Amino acid sequence: KVYAHSLESHPPGEWQLLRKLRIKWERDVLSGEQSFDSSNWAFVAAWLHDLGKAHPGFQAYLARENGLDASEYDGAAGSGRVNHSSGGAILAWEKQKNMIWKTLAYLVAGHHAGLPDWCGSQAALTSRLETDKAVAQGIPASAMGDVFQNMALDKLRPPAVARNAVAYHFWARMLFSCLVDADFLDTEAFMDNARSAKRPAFPPLQELKTQLDSHLAQMGNKNPALPINRTRAQILANCRKAALGAPGLFSLTVSMGGGKALSGTAFALDHAVHHGKSPRLSDS
Repeated sequence: KVYAHSLESHPPGEWQLLRKLRIKWERDVLSGEQSFDSSNWAFVAAWLHDLGKAHPGFQAYLARENGLDASEYDGAAGSGRVNHSSGGAILAWEKQKNMIWKTLAYLVAGHHAGLPDWCGSQAALTSRLETDKAVAQGIPASAMGDVFQNMALDKLRPPAVARNAVAYHFWARMLFSCLVDADFLDTEAFMDNARSAKRPAFPPLQELKTQLDSHLAQMGNKNPALPINRTRAQILANCRKAALGAPGLFSLTVSMGGGKALSGTAFALDHAVHHGKSPRLSDS
């Protein structure tokens, strides 16, 4: 058996299997990416992100950290703690060295420590793709044999919204955010189910908009004649007007103190409500 997470003072029979983690992610945790036409990417990232945990060194680490005998791994390559996020990243990059697999390598490699630089340090992706090769090479064939067979590789194309470099960059960060959030929520649900169960349901966007509108109205009544407040009011009005436009990528450039945080949030909620969007969060 290959484990993804252990539970302190619990026997291995109650630990989370890597296979079950994959199934859970496939079923519901990554459903949020469907909201921006990236579910296939989410599926592939889900299968790859913790693949390095199948490395014997990581399995030995889980056993020893829980005071269990790990002698069955003594003859295997690698020992001690394993940088498991490098495993799936390296497999992605070596699958095909193009922009698609490079993006996946970034997502997988950074799902704990953050998106790495491409070069310039030992923590950079180019460095990890070389120095951590042993992690990918040490993953048993039995653990990765079905990985690429179960992924919708023929449908793996960047969405239409990512048609230029800036848009592609933004889209990759959105996908990364979904991956990290889903990973955290899933781990919390397994490690601390009581805490996970206390998470409230996400309120409707219209409710959030109503609360923000009320707050902004109160702020607008405070010294409205001041030049800075007139400027802030105009920025807010421009954002609200832009929110009625067709969905796409928008940018807002405002000097410090111009109220861009609140105006930008007002734009986001107005735009989402106007176009019937809804938050996509996991039930876990």
